[in-house]
Order: sequence, then structure tokens, then C-alpha cells
Amino acid sequence: MAEQELEPGRVATPRHDPSSVTLDLVRALCPALPLPVAEVVRAMADEGAVVAAVTTAESAVAALRHARPLGLSAAAPILAGRAGECDGCPELPICGGDEEGCAWAWCSRRCDSCGIRCPRRADLATWRAATGSLALDDLVVRLPEPPAMPSLVPIVDLEEVRDWGVARHWPAWGISISEVHSHRTGAPWRPWESGAALAQARAAGASTLALVGVANDQRLAVAWRHLARGRTGAGFDVVVAPAWSVYDDDPRLEHLFAFRQSLQVAAALAAQQLVVPTLHWHRRHDLDRQLLWARRCGARAIGIDCSTLPGRRRWLEVRAAMAYIRAAMPGVRLHVQGPATADRLRDLARLGGVTVYTNRPAALARARRVLDADLRDRPGPDDTAECLLISVEQLARHLEV
Repeated sequence: MAEQELEPGRVATPRHDPSSVTLDLVRALCPALPLPVAEVVRAMADEGAVVAAVTTAESAVAALRHARPLGLSAAAPILAGRAGECDGCPELPICGGDEEGCAWAWCSRRCDSCGIRCPRRADLATWRAATGSLALDDLVVRLPEPPAMPSLVPIVDLEEVRDWGVARHWPAWGISISEVHSHRTGAPWRPWESGAALAQARAAGASTLALVGVANDQRLAVAWRHLARGRTGAGFDVVVAPAWSVYDDDPRLEHLFAFRQSLQVAAALAAQQLVVPTLHWHRRHDLDRQLLWARRCGARAIGIDCSTLPGRRRWLEVRAAMAYIRAAMPGVRLHVQGPATADRLRDLARLGGVTVYTNRPAALARARRVLDADLRDRPGPDDTAECLLISVEQLARHLEV
């Protein structure tokens, strides 16, 4: 099955309006806010002042001390204008239907070389057997609270944290799952699976180490059968679980498979290590389903992947989603992967309770460049370790409230 997903990478092509999802999320989180604030947020949303509505909601959610958890629904609102084929689909109650049905616009009718799950696949039964279901109820596991993490976790290579002499100078470091698993077979490399590789970082002085699951879909596809059995690097203090991408132009059935696979892997990994599940969505209801699962698991942290997030409108949607998650699960910490610009870090600082994972400091340090106080990159000293730590400290300052 992994071989079937090895298709060229695609750029997300927006088919839905991010603003409509943003407004839906903002309006839906209002019941968790104090009444006067909720009225202001609703008024802003109704007037189309989307940025102001999201910003006000973020600040209000961050200030809440005794929030009222939102009511979430497991049943999808059924789309009135859905395609006729939706009425015969067994997944309609968790999907809600789609105006264009589950056809894929880029279909070549060559299922053996296609990684997109649609109802017309000749081998759809094989895919269903791999996940067992598209529901989430059977994936409920206990998710203990992960260790306390700093506001910023730099993602580095093992050799850098081991050899650059920086390990003791920052409280937590991240290792990409792409370094841990073979690109060809998808299996974890033996030194990582045995814990020997991680022991080198510990010996260098690293105290807290996180396995960061951001990777492209092709690599996750190759690693799927290993991840689904809970096989990955051993001995990490926390694993931010990988999540399969959700593209706007994918069929809804593909979305449902992506949600299921992401949480299936998180549940499998949780049998061995502390795990932070990563959530994706296409509609608010997709988020509701996953948040209900997270509540039942007792999750105290949620991962959000922003590593390939394009455009301001989509970032605004993600901001609304993060505020919605915090309103639905008061006190939950957000583990956000990717943002490293001044404006986005300021947005995250406003919401609070956030840990950001980024490889930007390490990438700049390799070229002997650093970030200044405004997060503009410039030439740095000859010492790569010094470059790395300068950039890390500058990024962390932008996350201070």
C-alpha cells in the first residue's frame, strides 16, 4: 500500500473559502466566552471584520480562568446541496456530504499508481482493511500530560545537537521523524529504534528531546505500516505525532482516511511513549470529531502543523482553529510546527500556552547566518553553534507575552 502513495507532491489548491471556515469557528467558540465579549465577537463576525473577530477571540480565550468547555457533536451536519452519490455513502454521517461528491478532479483512472482514496478505487477494500474503519471511537487510548516544554523547540540534526556543543544551552531540542526513518523502506533506523542514537544526544547534555512528526506525505506513506504498529525512534520525552495532509481538492473520503490514519498512528505510538496527537481539518466538524476523541483520551496537548501553510487567509483560519481548540479543551497546550516569522509568533504569543517547533535557526546556522531582533536574517559569526543559539533566543523573545 505504501507504494501506491508514492505520487509527486501536490500544492494545496483551495476549493473552499478559508474565510467561511474561519467565521464558522469563531462563531462556534463564542458560547465559551463571557457574554459581553461573545456579543462583540459575533458582531465583528457579522460585519465581516474577520481579523478583529479572531484577534478578540484569541485574547479572550487566553484570559479565561474558568472556561466552559464547548459542546461538540459527533454527527456531521448534512449538507443540503450534497451530490446525489452522497446519499448512498456509508460515511455520510461522519462526512456530511460534498457538493461535488467524491470524484477527484485529477483522476487518471490508474488506481494502481494513485494514492488518493475515492469510492471508485478498484482496491478500496484493501485500504479499508488497513484502517479497519473511518470512525475514531476504537482508537481511544490514555494520553498522559507531556513534560513541560519551553515556548520554542529548535529542530536540529542529531550531529548538530551532539557535536556543536549546544545541547546544554537550551531546555529542549527536536529531531525530525525524517531523520529517524529510512526514506526507502520506511522502517526506523536501528540506532534510533534501539535508543542508541538518542543516548548520544543525552550524553552531550540534551535534557528534553522531542520527536517531531512533520514529514511530507510520501515519506509518511512509506513509513505507514511501521508507524501503525507503533514503531519509531525510542526514548524520546515526547513524540509530536505525524498527521497526513488534507488538501482542499481531495475527495472527502480521502480526508476521512487522513484523519483516521493520523490518529491511528498517534494511538499506536502512545503505547510506547508520551504522544501529542496532531490534528488536521477541512471543516469545523472534522475538528469536532477529533476533539471529542482527544477529550476521551484525556489529552493535555494538541499538535497543529503549519509547516506548509500558505497565505494570510489560511493562517487566519488556523488562528481561529487554535482558539476553538483551546475553548473546547480549556488548558490544553498547543504544539505548533512551522511558524517562524515575527507576525505569526506575535499571534501565537497572544493566544498563549503554545510551544513552537522550527528548523529555521538550524538552517540559518549551517549557512552562518542569524536572526536579528526583528527576525530578519543577516550574516553571523563563524561559530555555527553561536549562530544557532542567537537565532533561537531571538525567536523565543517573540513568544514572550
